[in-house]
Amino acid sequence: QDGYPEEAIIEYLLNLANSDFEDWRVENPEADNRQFVLRLEKINQSGALFDFVKLQDISKSLIAKMSTKEVTEATVLWAEKYDPSFAKIISSDKGYLERIFNIERGGDHQRKDIAKWSDVKNEFGCFYDEIFDNSSELLKQSLAGIDLILAQDFIKAFLEKYNHQDSQDEWFGKLKGIAVDFGFAPDLKTYKQNKEKYQGYVADVAKILRVFKNI
Repeated sequence: QDGYPEEAIIEYLLNLANSDFEDWRVENPEADNRQFVLRLEKINQSGALFDFVKLQDISKSLIAKMSTKEVTEATVLWAEKYDPSFAKIISSDKGYLERIFNIERGGDHQRKDIAKWSDVKNEFGCFYDEIFDNSSELLKQSLAGIDLILAQDFIKAFLEKYNHQDSQDEWFGKLKGIAVDFGFAPDLKTYKQNKEKYQGYVADVAKILRVFKNI
């Protein structure tokens, strides 16, 4: 019902069953998990605690490797069963939904912001006028902890430097520079090394732009 992909559940259960599955997956990132040799003698006889954080981590990694078409079809199928009103909105233009999912997908640094299909509405609802509401309360929820006043100031600073003729690299370079000026780390690695020092990292301020697109 939450929308965890079946394959993510299988990967998680294999991880619970045999502790060496995780190392095997690192060494064989693209292999079918049916190639892993499950050994009964390695199963923890005292049982295992269910860890939703671990499940979400596995599921995010799996979804990040899926194509935009696969993610789109899976989201629509889930929504048709569990959230019909959302399904009606997103299925009206699947090409648009694919373009949304294609933002920063692929490359060396894959997006991992979806752990289950029910996350899609909260993560990407701002792209749909039927879902997006620019009320202060919903804005705060969408910004995931980023101060609303700070977000508004960031938008003003961004617009002052925005140039429609900029290349993607130039555009993102400006965004990263402004993010640093506002106390955000320039990348995830820097943020993880010293979280207390930053308010977030550049992906968080990129989300500010998406959330404020209709204002």
